[in-house]
Amino acid sequence: MAKKGQQFQRYSKEFKQKAVGAYDSGSKSYKVVAEELGIRHCTQLKVWVKKWMNGQPFDEEEDQTH
Repeated sequence: MAKKGQQFQRYSKEFKQKAVGAYDSGSKSYKVVAEELGIRHCTQLKVWVKKWMNGQPFDEEEDQTH
């Protein structure tokens, strides 16, 4: 749960693709890739990889059509 006043890091779609590619192309752990790219928590990278593997957009906004 978010704490009052807590700010979240936002990552671009391109950054997320780069992070997923870095994990997918090597034998590095989620933790190592996250540390190398400056992602605060490796669980965020796990979420992106899972979405990518399932063919889902990284963000809900990407899936909306106007």
